[in-house]
Amino acid sequence: MTQEEAFEQLNVIVDLIPAGSSNRPSSLPGGEKIQPSFITIHNTANASKGADALMHAKYVKGPDARAR
Repeated sequence: MTQEEAFEQLNVIVDLIPAGSSNRPSSLPGGEKIQPSFITIHNTANASKGADALMHAKYVKGPDARAR
């Protein structure tokens, strides 16, 4: 099974913080480029209406996140 087939079957939506955003580092201190090798799946256990993956993605990409 290809990655694309797995993503389609599992209904995976890739929604990354845009490159160049202050809350998405692209290098380590000293300038060494980051080579991602893992993903993080985070469950907030928040069952409130609207507390879903889409809302979390909007939160981590929003202006408040860039200010932190």
